Amino acid sequence: MFYPKLLVIAPYEGMAETFSQVAKTQNNANITIRTGNLEEGLRIAYEENYRSYDVIISRGGTATLLRSELDIPVIEASISVYDVLRAIKMAENFSGRFVIAGFSSITDCAKILCDLLQYELEIITYQSENDALSCIQNQMLKNTDLIICDMIGTIICNRLGVSSILISNGVESIQAALDNALQTVQYSKYVHRQKDLFQAMLTLGNDEYIVLGEKGDIWYSTLNSTPQDQMILNFAQTYRTAFLNMPDQQVSKILDAQEVTITSQHFIYQNTKYTFLKICKKVTISTEDDNSIMVYNAASRNEDDFSGNFNSANYIGDTRALIESYGNTPFPVLITGESGSGKDRAAALIHEGSSYKKAPLYTINCALITERQWTTLLSSAASLLTNVRTTIYFRRIDALTPVQLDKLLKYAEQTNLVKRNRLIFSIPDVPDNSDSDLAKNRLTKELLCMVLHLPPLRERLDDLPSITTLYLSQTNTSLGKQIIGFTPEAMELMQSFTWPHNLDQLHRIIHELAAVTKGPYIQAAAVKQLLKKEAPAEFSSISSTNGLTSINLHQPLDDINYEIIYRVLQEENNNRERAAKRLGISRSTLWRMLKSRSAQ
Repeated sequence: MFYPKLLVIAPYEGMAETFSQVAKTQNNANITIRTGNLEEGLRIAYEENYRSYDVIISRGGTATLLRSELDIPVIEASISVYDVLRAIKMAENFSGRFVIAGFSSITDCAKILCDLLQYELEIITYQSENDALSCIQNQMLKNTDLIICDMIGTIICNRLGVSSILISNGVESIQAALDNALQTVQYSKYVHRQKDLFQAMLTLGNDEYIVLGEKGDIWYSTLNSTPQDQMILNFAQTYRTAFLNMPDQQVSKILDAQEVTITSQHFIYQNTKYTFLKICKKVTISTEDDNSIMVYNAASRNEDDFSGNFNSANYIGDTRALIESYGNTPFPVLITGESGSGKDRAAALIHEGSSYKKAPLYTINCALITERQWTTLLSSAASLLTNVRTTIYFRRIDALTPVQLDKLLKYAEQTNLVKRNRLIFSIPDVPDNSDSDLAKNRLTKELLCMVLHLPPLRERLDDLPSITTLYLSQTNTSLGKQIIGFTPEAMELMQSFTWPHNLDQLHRIIHELAAVTKGPYIQAAAVKQLLKKEAPAEFSSISSTNGLTSINLHQPLDDINYEIIYRVLQEENNNRERAAKRLGISRSTLWRMLKSRSAQ
């Protein structure tokens, strides 16, 4: 029986997830799903040997690029009216001005929708990727807070630091694209049967094969999309010119615990020369990587990696202005904040906003680095500390011993480390921690570090609707969901919670809520159930009428004190200064009592 082979190249993870769900209902096709946008999508098509498929399905600019470069049918998963409407309804939860931007396939649909529903929204249509960049930059000048856009627009927004919501494909448009692709294949069954016979003959043996066209493009490959096979493909591409020019060559290399040998031959078919590569593999040994020191290169970055940094809670409200102002200076910065408050993301944002943003960002995890590595950093001529005009981020600088910290500060003084590079440090807020206090005092006094304090989430609950909107947008993209937001009752419960683990906890909770939500809105019942598991004692004190219940005197004194403090905080809208004054205690005492309770 003939089963069509379909290759789906989704520009983002959420579309791939939706395709996976729809594909489960198709028993009459073999569907391969990969994720990649624009040039990455084209690279995947070549990597997957696109000619072994009957048709490719993608969307937007990626589909246009594939159609112009490849010689097999490319079906586009078009945006529907429902997809645009879902994005608009989600944006309505965001406190600020928002616009719609995209190519005509999106904006034409948006204009019709806005006319029908009488929405007064600014709609911007761009003609190319360069045009998209200028359009979004113009919106920044107009103080636009949020842009609803396609994948190209989302990437540009991430690059510029503009909050965005991606218009994602719903199940309806995905199913329509799949039906269109199957219908296209149905018209050419005979040609596909010949191709399948040719592929079956090549795969009879145990070896792997690659067939190159006259210009070196891959006509056929038995390699899969595994990391090991991708390394073999890259190895073959390194010698592509030599293989095309001379037959009967043989090359070998050790790749991921295997010795790979490639032998080449030429053959002529219908007056066209093809190069046949035979691949043999033998087992050898492997190595392991070390994550205590990581490098991020701006020239090779993946836009998706840093989308969470720009669309994060640290780029909303007063915190954004602080990060931007610190990024514009050459001085070292010490980032402090409770666990989960986004210190690593803030460091990345400072780097992205600095004059060193085109140079590497090195992250040294002081909690993981060994004594031997630390000694090498401070003594080797090849150490990254000898670099010039790079950014070096010392994560958890408080994890160093007093002796290690003293050596670092002496090294910085003797080598002008602060003047040669941009230094960023982070220390978690931990009460009565002598190591943290020592590191903070020495960094501020000896290196003149500016201190960027990231407030805990409980002190910025007014930002919660905007933060959850951005997190939901990211979660929708990764899970293939179309959730618009929280019901008013659900958001009230979210704002009644104290979030002891801050943004990390919020991000995890939203991910779990999105995973269990079936409709367009997250309901109060789901929020209540999940938050009650997070902190039963705290959540049980929230009433459906006024947020307070009578004090339970049948519990230890510490628990009674905590309940009183919590209620006063609620009445003072989580203002710790007013709550402490009302209770007749200092802010530090209040903070200590809350922290000791949350740590239990």
